[in-house]
Amino acid sequence: MPRVSARVSDELAEQLEEIADGKAKSEIVREGLRQIVEADDDPEPTDEALKLLRKRFGTGSVELNAVESTLASEMNMPKQSIRPTILSPLRRSGQIAVIQKIHTSHVVIKNE
Repeated sequence: MPRVSARVSDELAEQLEEIADGKAKSEIVREGLRQIVEADDDPEPTDEALKLLRKRFGTGSVELNAVESTLASEMNMPKQSIRPTILSPLRRSGQIAVIQKIHTSHVVIKNE
């Protein structure tokens, strides 16, 4: 098994001691690395949401409420968390646009 070493700050070493709770520090570090690697294998929620939107609505303009309701239901998330966790990152990345008018708001789902 290959050996990997790293230097950490005094503060991080103290935090590692605190959470070790009798375990070897090396095992704590290995567990943390496993979690990071496994998390990279999971698709991003925004990627999943965009695929879902394109499959359900295609591309073009869709009422914001319909988008939020669909994503909340399909992704098993509270509706109020859809804008900050899904729609805002998608908007910042340019994959969707949000158009707000006086009485309605729409999401424009862009082509791939």
